[in-house]
Amino acid sequence: MRLLVPVVAMLSAVLATESVWAKEMPRTKLSLGYFAVMKADTYILATEREAGAGVSVNPADTFGTDLEQSVFRFDGKYRINSEHAMSLTWYRISSRGVNTLDQDVEWIDSDGNEYTISAGASVDTDLDYNIFKLSYLWSFYHNDKVELYTSAGIHGTTFEVDLDVENNVGASSTQEARRMSSTIPLPNFGLGVQYSITPKLSWFLQADLFAMRYEDWSGSFSDLQFAIEYQVLDYLGLGIGVGSTGLNITETTDTYRFAYENKLSGVNFYLTSAF
Repeated sequence: MRLLVPVVAMLSAVLATESVWAKEMPRTKLSLGYFAVMKADTYILATEREAGAGVSVNPADTFGTDLEQSVFRFDGKYRINSEHAMSLTWYRISSRGVNTLDQDVEWIDSDGNEYTISAGASVDTDLDYNIFKLSYLWSFYHNDKVELYTSAGIHGTTFEVDLDVENNVGASSTQEARRMSSTIPLPNFGLGVQYSITPKLSWFLQADLFAMRYEDWSGSFSDLQFAIEYQVLDYLGLGIGVGSTGLNITETTDTYRFAYENKLSGVNFYLTSAF
């Protein structure tokens, strides 16, 4: 009987801590950010299915596009209860470039039509890059200072390149438009930690990794995010974070092979509200 007293006391303390933690933790958190892409390395390869290794192109060098820019970023989180939550991230990067090619470029469109863009051609390029991530989070340990969680979900990238090519040969010229687009879905799994330095100051670190090979798809994905937040008012906070996202994917359809390698690194300045 004497042994039961301290055990019951310990369990009561744990349950009380859990109850306070769950009560104080807000259910919904929304963050609106200004994401400055400081470094962008992108390579694209689009060839016929049976073609050889092919030559990848860097859109910045070949077509004059620029992904190193500042864009709007949205992050949201809804806590179902003290252990389970859902999160969503979305941002879009788009760029337009005009360039005169100094060498031939082999290309293919989404219909599998292969063609050569000749050296000297003027190319007007629209590049659109959408990124979203939807995840389920399980908090397997938490107290009033620290929370440890794991996540599972899907990372999606919609990539589209529109080329408006004008070939000038002697006194004549021809103009044509070509499009290559692909939606790249990848599951992802991750680990994260959130730590409260003070009631108003906290930081979090999250890492997502995945590699796969399935039917038409093969590739890998990585995402590392670190941020510090300060609660200015009851429902308003300021945050600054750094992050790096890497994607290496190959899609092989009946008509073409599309390979895409991309790494984005940047700084995120954002406002956050939890309620």
